[in-house]
Amino acid sequence: MSSAKRLRVAVLGPKGQCGSCVVDELLSRGHSVVGLSRNPPRQWQTPGDYHAESVDFNSINDLSAALSRGYDAIVCAYGPPLGNLRAIYYECVETHTRIKSALLRSNHRGSFIVIGGAGSLHHKDGSSFADEPDFPYGAWYKWSDQHLGYMISRASDHGSTTLSVFSRAFRWAHNNVEHPGWIRTGKYEVYVDEPDSPGYQAIYGGIYNEDMAVAIVDEVENNKLAYKHWSCVGPIGLGKW
Repeated sequence: MSSAKRLRVAVLGPKGQCGSCVVDELLSRGHSVVGLSRNPPRQWQTPGDYHAESVDFNSINDLSAALSRGYDAIVCAYGPPLGNLRAIYYECVETHTRIKSALLRSNHRGSFIVIGGAGSLHHKDGSSFADEPDFPYGAWYKWSDQHLGYMISRASDHGSTTLSVFSRAFRWAHNNVEHPGWIRTGKYEVYVDEPDSPGYQAIYGGIYNEDMAVAIVDEVENNKLAYKHWSCVGPIGLGKW
């Protein structure tokens, strides 16, 4: 589903597995994209109206100014550097806090979509995914080999060697079948997570990054899930579809 209006969209974290797919999807639909990060790609590998702006994510003032440039929508795909696994949680939480503080200071009035936070999804009984004693790594045991192989492949594609090696080692007892990255089926199903209707179906579901980008750009264009806590799953071979 494509919007008739050409939108100007900022993507925070355009180099990562999710962010790069969102940029690709936006450009493929004819939208204008600005990649915001500490060191964003200056040129994009596919045709389209792409620009880059370097931003100091440690400065709320700089972030606020960067978000105040009249965007129709902003997609936050920020993920912390994976070189130091010990610092990932701190880096992620602190930076996302600064991003949200900067958003509140900015004059942005369009939609703002944050990618991430699977631990905040809820089971049928109301408990959160993050409440599980083996969260997050225990969930990896429930992934199919197809999904894990895909994640390893994408991590390698994006230079995340540490995560790729860690993924292999963590599932050492399984035969991991690696599949080529860049799989876009265009199919997905959305689950809204609300107190009286948990989105539990999405907890152990999976989706290719490319299909998640389709769902995100559909929302950028249609703005039907504003202020909603939602997730999506796709035909990735994780249980029944």
